[in-house]
Amino acid sequence: MSLPLSLKMLPICLVAFALFVQCQPTVPLERKQSLLRQTAVGPSNQFLVTPRWSPDGQRLLASGYHGKGLFVVDRKTSVAREWLPNFVGRARWRGDHAIELFVFSSANQATSPHTLLDLKTGQVRDSKPTLRQWVSPEDHLLYEQLWERDGRKISYQWFQQLLQIKVGDEVLMKQQGVWGVSVSPDGRMVAFSTGLLARGQLHVHDGKTIHDLGAGIHPTWSPDGRWLIYSRPKASDNETSASDLRKGQLELIGADLYAVQLPEKRFVPLTETPHQFELEPAVSPDGNHIACADWKSGRLLLLPFGIGGKR
Repeated sequence: MSLPLSLKMLPICLVAFALFVQCQPTVPLERKQSLLRQTAVGPSNQFLVTPRWSPDGQRLLASGYHGKGLFVVDRKTSVAREWLPNFVGRARWRGDHAIELFVFSSANQATSPHTLLDLKTGQVRDSKPTLRQWVSPEDHLLYEQLWERDGRKISYQWFQQLLQIKVGDEVLMKQQGVWGVSVSPDGRMVAFSTGLLARGQLHVHDGKTIHDLGAGIHPTWSPDGRWLIYSRPKASDNETSASDLRKGQLELIGADLYAVQLPEKRFVPLTETPHQFELEPAVSPDGNHIACADWKSGRLLLLPFGIGGKR
């Protein structure tokens, strides 16, 4: 007796479904409100923002409320140590056990290196900066060099919010009103935002063209450079006066994390959390986790990210 056609096709359908599942990105769908499982790190009674991974991926550098203070959070124990409670400025890791500190200088300059905080000894000392700065002969402004290789130079002027991309003497891009600049690991693409925070627009310059990717702020790259992770803000629908717009006062009522694969422009929603404001994502050095700040609760959040690791 021969089997019905539907039963004969069942093994083929099962094999096809298994291959389909294997080809999907390894982003676990945990629940409707949060597509990725989230873990809060750091103390619940401390407002923390702007997470930055240590090179070994074991700790997070963070700032306090309104960017004041400097904290180091252990990823596994969630213990946070406050190092400099009154520090206001920029800070970044220099190795796994030191933090380079920068203070804001005059409006005609970018940021000036200040000190180096040694986490082993707790000492703060003067330090030679690792970043390179230079004065443009065209506008006489001090730029911070974000990337330079094979004649390609990507520079940023903080106070003017001016991004410049050059190859040799040719200027490929020079645009003001740019913020949240992030250069891909190979230097080929530059992501940045324009506009106010709550309605910021995301753009990527690929060396030839600027691609508009819609609403998006705080972009950051996966280590392999194939994924751009960012926050998609939600603004209030309430009417905003022209004076408030000029002051940048536009109510932020939410933000979720997204990833976009480039150059395919394949968008993947990572979170759907109306009760959280997930901003300032940072990808771990191994590409397996994302840290972000919930601007509503002040907690740092960790999310698994299995599609952007090193290859």
